[in-house]
Amino acid sequence: MKVLPPRFSNAGKATFATVTKNETTTKHKEEKIRLPPPRQPTTEDGSGNLVETCEHSDGNAMSWKPYCDMWDSVNMIDLPPNVMTLSHTIPKVDVSHYFAEKADTIVRVLHVLNPNRIWLRSVLQDQTMEQLHTEIQDCYQLIQRNEWCLEANKVQYGLYCAAQIDHIWHRVKIVGPLMGNHVKIFFIDMGLIELVDYKCMKLLFNAFSVIPAQAIRASLACLIPRDNAWTRAESESLSAMITPGKQVLTAYTLNVNHKLGILDIVLKDVNMNRTSINEYFATVTKARWTGEIYLSQDPNVYRNKRRSFNEKYPSFYCIEEGHFPTIGELRHFVARNFDYEELYTRLPHFEKNGVVEKISQATNEQMVKLYGIVSATDQEELECTL
Repeated sequence: MKVLPPRFSNAGKATFATVTKNETTTKHKEEKIRLPPPRQPTTEDGSGNLVETCEHSDGNAMSWKPYCDMWDSVNMIDLPPNVMTLSHTIPKVDVSHYFAEKADTIVRVLHVLNPNRIWLRSVLQDQTMEQLHTEIQDCYQLIQRNEWCLEANKVQYGLYCAAQIDHIWHRVKIVGPLMGNHVKIFFIDMGLIELVDYKCMKLLFNAFSVIPAQAIRASLACLIPRDNAWTRAESESLSAMITPGKQVLTAYTLNVNHKLGILDIVLKDVNMNRTSINEYFATVTKARWTGEIYLSQDPNVYRNKRRSFNEKYPSFYCIEEGHFPTIGELRHFVARNFDYEELYTRLPHFEKNGVVEKISQATNEQMVKLYGIVSATDQEELECTL
């Protein structure tokens, strides 16, 4: 049996037990999704196969390592039992359970970064989310303020936790370093990235890792922005149009990327008669609408077309791993007359073994030889040998 948190009441035991029932039969399932502590930002599918990377990871020219070192495991030694550790993960929901190509699905849009980076849920997931919401609130509201807290030395990249926002507890994943009292986290059931005070977070019980992350990735299909990339104003206008009160909309699925769990969709609102939200948004923003070309054809035609810049960058993985600014940060930048997203379109975006990266590496190697460039470390070694 799982160890209940201190001071857990009898009423709380009954509620918490509904999450942990059948533990014996599901133990082997939980074992399958436990991975070694992450040392480089990567993600895996339900079968444990590596499927995603981005320009900031996997040894590319712009790669970086998350804040982790040899002391990470040491800091985690005294974690209480039955909580998520760096060796645990929560799988993503299987989109094929709720979506099929060339079919309509009733959805709730949860979060919009831009028209090609949207997170949503099918209304068929409502019951699962209601159960999860009830169980996690009942559990963490019975825990004392000073119990099961996330300590500063345990704020580690890749750790799943519980975070309280507006008095509501959510499942989150840490995707950034501790900066003062704040850390960047990904709300795995909402698709939201935020900076929060680590003191508003607690360790997450293993029992809450059984239900897969519920936020599903989606992109508005058949849209090409006027200037090849969406502006912050255009993205904000779409968000205001489709997310207030998490209204119910109809999503026609044009393409499903099962490998990455991404949907290419056409959103429809019953109040907009025959015009889809995609087409209406294209008219408002003077974007190009290509629905008349692809909607009448086989999904393979859209799937195999050359993807535009806005469909490729930034990737969902890049955003969810904390490599891209939060919406709050983007708004703050714009308020200070610094348009990060506009600048982002001007930067070279490296793809592993891509042409741009190969040219850049070759050019750098030639410059090193031509000008005799050495690093500080190389210079120190050279002086030592002399």
